[in-house]
Amino acid sequence: MIKIIIADDHRIFREGIRELVSSFSRYEVIAEASNGIELMELLTDKLPDIILLDIFMPQMDGYQAAEMIRKKYPTVKVLVLSIFGDEGSYAKMIQAKVKGYVLKEDCDKELEIALDEVSQNRSYFSKELLRRVGLNGVGEN
Repeated sequence: MIKIIIADDHRIFREGIRELVSSFSRYEVIAEASNGIELMELLTDKLPDIILLDIFMPQMDGYQAAEMIRKKYPTVKVLVLSIFGDEGSYAKMIQAKVKGYVLKEDCDKELEIALDEVSQNRSYFSKELLRRVGLNGVGEN
């Protein structure tokens, strides 16, 4: 099983993502965090394969958390789940070297595909996100 931690400040969203992930045969949610500080504390005891990370959370946001994860836990892959599909958010997460970025509005259609790609150490960025930041068609023939 591929171990996942969900970090998002909205409990209902975490519960929904946990339920969705539980329907995928290869993945298991091992913990949840409501902010970046809580996430970093969890990582001292539970090391997942993938972190599903929101950007805007209290106390420590996803940008800061992604940077810290990259430095302290370089083998852990980060997949961003966010409502923000703007160029600035995308650029900051690319700089933090996340493996993927899925818009929350597309989670029901894209999350399993994104997890499959990221778990294989490939990147996954939703087509809608790439369209919004002006990169649609990149890598296509």
